[in-house]
Formats: sequence, C-alpha cells, structure tokens
Amino acid sequence: MYAVYHKGMPMKPRSLLYPFFGKRIANHKLGAVIDAFCVIAVAAGTIGPIGILALQVSYGMDSLFAIPDNFLVQVSVIAFLLFIVIISAVTGIHKGIQWLSKLNIIIVFILAAVIMLFGAGAFIIDTFISSFGFYINNFVTLHTYRGDNDWLGFWMLFFFAWFIGFAPMMTMLIARISRGRTIREIIMAVAVISPLITNFWFSVVGGSGIFYEMENPGSVSGPLDEGGLPAAL
Repeated sequence: MYAVYHKGMPMKPRSLLYPFFGKRIANHKLGAVIDAFCVIAVAAGTIGPIGILALQVSYGMDSLFAIPDNFLVQVSVIAFLLFIVIISAVTGIHKGIQWLSKLNIIIVFILAAVIMLFGAGAFIIDTFISSFGFYINNFVTLHTYRGDNDWLGFWMLFFFAWFIGFAPMMTMLIARISRGRTIREIIMAVAVISPLITNFWFSVVGGSGIFYEMENPGSVSGPLDEGGLPAAL
C-alpha cells in the first residue's frame, strides 16, 4: 500500500519488492518476470479448485437430480464458472467482484445458520472452541510436527505452496480495497476477524461431517471410499 499510494508504484506484484529495489523495479525486466510468475501461480492455484468443484457439483447433481455424472456435465460446470469469473472481472471490483463477494457472504451465513439450527449446532460450537483452544495451547508443537512425512509432503506442502502462490495477488487486492483505512483496521480485518470467521466456517462444514460420521458410521467415509473426494464433499 505504501509503495502504491505514497510512492506512485503500479498496482502490480512487482511493487512488493519496492523496499529492496526502489522505483527501479517498476520498469525493470525483473518486475515483468515477477508479475508473470504471480499470474501463473494464481492460474495454477485456481485451476485445481475449479476442477474439484466441477467434480463435486456433477456428482451432487447425479445424486440429487439424476443428472448423469459424466465429462460433459463437468465441462459445462467449468464453463459456467468461467463465465461468471469473466463477467465479474470485466465489470470491475466495485460491481461484479463486490456483488459476488456480498452474495457469497450472504449464502455462507444462511447455510451456516441452517446447519447450526437444524443440524449439529452444539457439537459444532463445542468443536470450534475446543479445537481453537487446543491449537493455541499446542501452537509450537503443531508447527514443528515432523512425525508423518507422507502427510507433511502432501497436505502441508501442497497448501503452503497454494497459499504462497496466491499471496502476492491477495496483497494487491487488500491494498486495492483498503485505501483510506488505518493500519489497525486492516490488521483487525485481515489477521483477526477473517481467520476467525473462516475457521468457524470450517468448523461448521467439517464439524457436521465429523458429527454425522460419528452418529452414523459410513455416512461420510462410505461415499469417500466409493466415489472419492467429490462424493464425500
């Protein structure tokens, strides 16, 4: 934010290196390479979730509406998602992106409320509080865990690479929408409120899965074994 709004740097990932290279990075070839790598990283990080979502939606449509779970349906889902993304990007941050963001938040709150009221609400709250407390109490132990190389090599490194790939563009987005706000407001929104809400949402969805699997063994693990990740989701 400082480099862009106070030093006149472009709203591009290369501006993140302003503290090291100064304004030279704005027109340097290295800046173009950095921007290109960031775009490729975001594209690579987006392709995977879209593909997983297409498999999930296709399987769900087959289970709920008897629509065949095949390649054509999966491609149609991806095409629809790409259409939404393109419209959102073309209309700009104050129209399409903002509208989709608000709609997403509304849907999330509605789904969370329905699950909490008619599902395993007490279990979810208990799981969220106890898990959060366990995480805080074992922060160092969890972050230095080296006991399972297979899990570390797949899960942790995969998501670390995923998040790092999105980091430059997310930084640009936060800088773009945070102009006029104080540092305290940005820290509270990005580093405190957002993680808490995200963790609670994970507890709602994941906690529901754990609850129903415990109450009815095989309700989640069964579809996972038969149809893979899309079926379990």
